[in-house]
Parts: sequence; structure tokens; C-alpha cells
Amino acid sequence: MKKKNTNLHIANAKTDKILVSIVMPVYNASATVSSAIKSILDQKFTNWELFALDDGSTDNSTEIISSFNDPRIRLIMCEHNFIATLNRGFAEATGKYIARMDADDLMVPERLMIQVAIMEKRKDIDVCSSWMEAFGEDLANRVIGHLYGEINEPIFKLLEENYIFHPTVIIRRSFWERHKLQYRNYALAEDYKLWFEMAKLNARFYIEAQPLLYYRISKEQVSKSHHLEQKKTSEEIRWEIIEYLINHIKDKDQIFQLYTLERNLVEKKILPSEIAIQQFHLIIDKILHKL
Repeated sequence: MKKKNTNLHIANAKTDKILVSIVMPVYNASATVSSAIKSILDQKFTNWELFALDDGSTDNSTEIISSFNDPRIRLIMCEHNFIATLNRGFAEATGKYIARMDADDLMVPERLMIQVAIMEKRKDIDVCSSWMEAFGEDLANRVIGHLYGEINEPIFKLLEENYIFHPTVIIRRSFWERHKLQYRNYALAEDYKLWFEMAKLNARFYIEAQPLLYYRISKEQVSKSHHLEQKKTSEEIRWEIIEYLINHIKDKDQIFQLYTLERNLVEKKILPSEIAIQQFHLIIDKILHKL
């Protein structure tokens, strides 16, 4: 992978305070979790703690995690409930920043160094994510991502797509705690819902224009095996975004009547949800930007 040159650096000053808490849920990841942890150990930035949260695994994932002799790594046993496990990890975090990681992905060695430098320089940024490079099957060696820099109109852009890649993010913990945020039970789209809730709270999002994570593609991925469920949940979030945006449009009565009509058509399976969402995306785009 070609790395973009960057002049962002941050020293690993000796301190008793942890700067980055890494939250990594683990569920039956015996084939990949060792590589994931090694990629964290290989980080050029070293002031971190890792919460490896076992989400009720039935394989030997916990034994593999326990084999790493590093005091920065903490294994936490949880019952099998992904959302609750994520929230437990964030509640345990002590760092100034919270970084997400999945047990089947790999961090680029400069990931934490680059993201911490951005967050330290830009005190106004609440969430910093990056592009990803796929490896494994199907999309191997393909860079995923196209938006970059600070995101303007984050809620409107979320209507079009979920542009923040969950395992690449680093979040300012003070924002998370100040607003008492939690992941919510939105099956396979809990991150999409979180970005929407954060955007409503005026969170500022930044995307680094280079891959800082190797994203594993495999047939076993939950997002692949439950694609239809994920699509349905994502569409429901997009309807929530549409309703939110309509409520913030001046003289909204006429468009709200159209919204009510089309939601009824969707519920009666007369109109496909995806087509109705696309229509509203165009309508709201024209209203917001006076096209």
C-alpha cells in the first residue's frame, strides 16, 4: 500500500496518563485476533491501552489474547451481546481518545500516530476516521473511501451514505461522556445510527485521505451473511434522517405531507423504500441548496 506523505507527528511522551483507549470486541476470532493485536503492538505511537472484550466466544480466542504478555492489554469477558459489549468497552476507556478496532482487521503502523496528531492539532474535531484498504476476498487491495477533510453538512451527507468507517475511528472521549452517548440496538448499523446522533449534537467529523486500516474481506463476515438485515436497518436510519431534515426546513408542511404519503406506500410495499429515499434525497438537496 502506498502511504501518503504526512508532516503530522506526535511524540510518545512518558506519562502515567493513557492517551488512547482501543476498544476491540472479539467473537470467535481465533483465526485473526493474534494478527490484529500484533498490528496494535506494532504501532509507532505507544501510549495506548487495549480493551479486548470477549463477546461470549466459544472458540479459543480468549486463550490467544491471554498469551500476549503486555500490561497495556486487558481482556474483559462479556456475555454475547455486541451492542452491550461495545458500550462496556467505551465505559472502561480512560484515554483522552477512544479508538475502534475489529478483531479481524489490521492497523497500519502509523494509524494512531497520525490520528492523534490530527486530534491534538484540531481541538474542534470530535471524530477522526480514515480510508481503508481491503484485503482477503473480492475487493482485495482496493482502497475504500472518497470523502476527505472536515465534513460539511454531515447529516445531509449521511442521508446519502455512511461515510464514516467504524473500525477506523478515533473519538474524543470528552464529547462521548459529555453527551452520555451509547451505541443503540440498530442491528448491523449501530455505527450509522451513532454518527447520526453525534451529528445532531453538532459533532465535527474529519476523514484522513489515506488508508490507515487493512479491512479484511471474508465470507464469514456478519455484514455479508446478514446483508438484507443490515440494508433494512440502514434504510430505517435514512428515514429518520429524512424526517429530521424535513423538521428543520422552513415551510415544511407540503413536503411533510409527501413524506407521510410515501412512508405509507413503502409500508404497504407499493413503493420500494430505496426509491422513495432517493426521491427525498433529491428533494431535500434542491431545498437546502436551492438547485
